Amino acid sequence: MDLLVCVQAVTHEPPRLVEGEGAPRFERRGRSVLNESDAYALDAAVALARPSGGRVTAVTVGPLAAQEVLYLALAKGANEALRVDAAAVPPLEVARALAAVVRRGRYDLVLTGVESSEALASAVGPALAGFLDWPFASAVQSIELGFGEGRARVEREIGGGGRQQLSLALPAVLCVQSGICRLSYPPAVRVLQARRQATQSLAAAALGLAVAAVAPRATEAFAPRSDRDVELLEGSPAEIAVALCERIARARGLA
Repeated sequence: MDLLVCVQAVTHEPPRLVEGEGAPRFERRGRSVLNESDAYALDAAVALARPSGGRVTAVTVGPLAAQEVLYLALAKGANEALRVDAAAVPPLEVARALAAVVRRGRYDLVLTGVESSEALASAVGPALAGFLDWPFASAVQSIELGFGEGRARVEREIGGGGRQQLSLALPAVLCVQSGICRLSYPPAVRVLQARRQATQSLAAAALGLAVAAVAPRATEAFAPRSDRDVELLEGSPAEIAVALCERIARARGLA
């Protein structure tokens, strides 16, 4: 059983608008961390692969700074790590790049988190399954293997707090919920050891893609405009209430 886990490096700070030569641009800032639901997907994959002696490969699409999440993936138990070298790209192009990676290998199951904590779009997993034409399930809360040849049984969350059980033919793409398993927290020494492990880097062009050239760009930057004057009322609550009533009366032509 060979599994591929798609992980994303995210930051918890909003992008910074940089102005200078040329058009303004958005620049990510803050330390890159592993997207939470992808961390659950990774731990779930390691647990699924362990009984059969399978292998887990972690893959991310992003610049060199995204390498940090691959070291954590190796520390958590992934056997291999791969980064597609690309600038910030839309979810559809990320899915296209991941599909190209999947086609290069022989994977039985692809896992990813249900959504990115940055975009909250839940777009990569469904698009990836569409590009591959593989069975797909989202909001997965449990995964069981061994029920029939080449099949997986999953339980997923549906609207209204309900749950649905599905039997899917493998290979398949699953988007897992946070909480599908207990998160592992590898000690710092294991993360340091993971930094010594070899990781692969693929140029987008090597996959026949042009995603590196696709990035959000700001074409104009300006301060928000306001057509209204703002006045700060001071005084005691009673004085402020009287002043406010006077201004409302004047605005309505009653005074």
